[in-house]
Amino acid sequence: MRIAVSSAGGGIDGEVSEHFGRCPEFVIVESKGGEIIKVERVDNPYFQNHVQGAVPKFISSLHVDLMITGGMGSRALAMFESLGIKIIFGVQGRIKDAVEKYLKGELKADENVCKH
Repeated sequence: MRIAVSSAGGGIDGEVSEHFGRCPEFVIVESKGGEIIKVERVDNPYFQNHVQGAVPKFISSLHVDLMITGGMGSRALAMFESLGIKIIFGVQGRIKDAVEKYLKGELKADENVCKH
């Protein structure tokens, strides 16, 4: 499974970004059998010049199965759904903790922190 997490910076030890489309980077985690097997940082090519709809397509191009983030707008939610990518939003805290909770079946969606 490939998991993308919106990152405020700092890689897997950084914090989950409040808004996936406006974060500086994404942390991509590959897991197998409930274990993290690979981690990479990917710059958000739309960080400085946000383009609606471009970030979900970019995430899809990374062959991601799940997006973990603080929040996102309704258009992005619909786009991810159409791309077959699961979303868990309302997540805060350290990225590694969020991923580990997900892999244990303990991470639950919370209130979308995106207010637009």
